[in-house]
Amino acid sequence: MSFFAAVVILFLLWNPISKEENILYSWSMDALEDTRLRGVLKERKIRFLYQDFSTSFLEKSDSTFLEEMNALGVAVYHLTGDPSWGQDKDAKEMKAEIDKVVTYNNQNQFLLAGIVFDVEPYLNNRENFDFSLYVEAMKETYRYAHEKGIYMVLAAPVWFDTIDERLLEELVLNGCDELSLMNYNIKYTKERMEEEVEFAKKYKKNINTIYEIDFGKEGYFASYEAIDHDYKEIQKKYKYKNLRKAYHYYAKMK
Repeated sequence: MSFFAAVVILFLLWNPISKEENILYSWSMDALEDTRLRGVLKERKIRFLYQDFSTSFLEKSDSTFLEEMNALGVAVYHLTGDPSWGQDKDAKEMKAEIDKVVTYNNQNQFLLAGIVFDVEPYLNNRENFDFSLYVEAMKETYRYAHEKGIYMVLAAPVWFDTIDERLLEELVLNGCDELSLMNYNIKYTKERMEEEVEFAKKYKKNINTIYEIDFGKEGYFASYEAIDHDYKEIQKKYKYKNLRKAYHYYAKMK
């Protein structure tokens, strides 16, 4: 592990998180050229950008975008994932994505802060979803990320505890540096993340709760003000300094 990578990981794990340090998911490379992105980052107090980068971008010796984000005080992560990856205990595809981040960082001055995996094998076939195999795959991925000095965030649903709470605890402890919760049921945002926050506290892990942006659609929060209010209630309930808020996703925030 490089000295820089070690410093980044220690900072992210131990630096107290301000309630104004938010996260933004972005799935399109178009965001890099979109001048409105900078305004959204400032307005929504985004400090962490989870951006899906193309392979060609990650192969370049060009950190112009990351230099600009650095000047804005925004840490950038590579966002990636495919449902098929979550049932491979050897984690071949996820390791390959980590290698892309390592390659990019080795040839650029401004570095990616880590990697975010959104891997949902249950989307293909929930009945045959093997949670135990999924946890093993993530543990192997995390082992490899740690070996390479790459901070790893894992996006996960809020219902893993209903399958096996012991395996969920193992996932939080040995499957990621940070858990990003797809906490989309607006009626139960506070209640549905109790076990995950408990384990994050126990093992001093970062955790964030994702808010889906789809204003005006039934079943979603109606405004940023409604999201902010809900998040404040979550903060009051859990009182955990390493909990933060994420928006999903940029294309819907225009």
